[in-house]
Amino acid sequence: MSDGERVTLYLLGECLCAPENSIIVVDEPELHLHKSIMVRLWNKVEELCPNKLIVYITHDLDFATSRIGAKKIWIKEYGGNSDWIWQEVPEVEGLPESLTVEVIGSRKNVIFTEGDKNSYDTILYQAIYPTFHIIPRGGCEKVIEATKALQGVPAIHHITASGIIDNDYRTQQEITALEASRVFTIRVAEIENLFCVDPLLEIVAVNQALDPAVIIPQVHTLVLEGLRGELQTQIAARVEKEVVFKLNRYVKIANSQQGITDGLTATVGGIDVPALYAEATALYQEILDNNDYNKALRYYNRKSLANRISQVFNLRNDEYTSLILRLLKTDRKAEIVAALTPFVPVIG
Repeated sequence: MSDGERVTLYLLGECLCAPENSIIVVDEPELHLHKSIMVRLWNKVEELCPNKLIVYITHDLDFATSRIGAKKIWIKEYGGNSDWIWQEVPEVEGLPESLTVEVIGSRKNVIFTEGDKNSYDTILYQAIYPTFHIIPRGGCEKVIEATKALQGVPAIHHITASGIIDNDYRTQQEITALEASRVFTIRVAEIENLFCVDPLLEIVAVNQALDPAVIIPQVHTLVLEGLRGELQTQIAARVEKEVVFKLNRYVKIANSQQGITDGLTATVGGIDVPALYAEATALYQEILDNNDYNKALRYYNRKSLANRISQVFNLRNDEYTSLILRLLKTDRKAEIVAALTPFVPVIG
């Protein structure tokens, strides 16, 4: 038999043979066991030993969260001479237990990001913020929700939670409001636009034995012409986002039917669509009139930008971003991080 098979039979036998009302301490239940077997094994042991208390000591956070309904204790620190400081894992409203356990288990300050574990967000932010634990949460609303939920939880006050989200047509008013909750926006419209900043274009051009003085202006022209070609789409999307933001700030005037109606009237009445449209039009037109590439990256929402510029480097559609991610694993990493740092928030 394999080590895992022998361990499985041994643990199963020991637990079944223990007297009723025993306390069974299992150190590292994950040892020698595949994850798919481990969870099923201990589920069956608990089912067969309903009158025995099983205490697991584990470093496997996935296994810990798989014990549904179990009390979970985490060791906060050890002061020597049997001086253990421990606490029960708190329930955090709005967060799944698995996420709370991951935050506590990392013992690092946390940054919640958009995307998933294999997305650009996670890869880039882990490189830029190496001392933080990066936790992807999918969409921006989940990032905001998780960041706010962890703030002010007494049991984990030693861990600071922050969030990073895309700019995504956000107004300065919205950005400022989010920063009050430690949710920060990057200084370009979307994570994909980080791949298009000038310092990174230069690094890739040199790596590909191309002249940056020739390549960078070509990229600028490609991006600005792309914005010019969908100017009305970008204007309308920006105005729509601001309208939604203002509608979300609705509050009733009083606890009555009239109070609700008055609140809605005040909210809608405060949204001047023609003025918002004129403001957005002026913003984008100024970018195009001045050929302001950096400002275009800040306000031009188009996830395909990084793929579009691949052609300038004689690369296939998705090769440009893949090349940068590969370079992040080489001795060019520090250079790439330095190129990206001015475009992401400073988080302390």
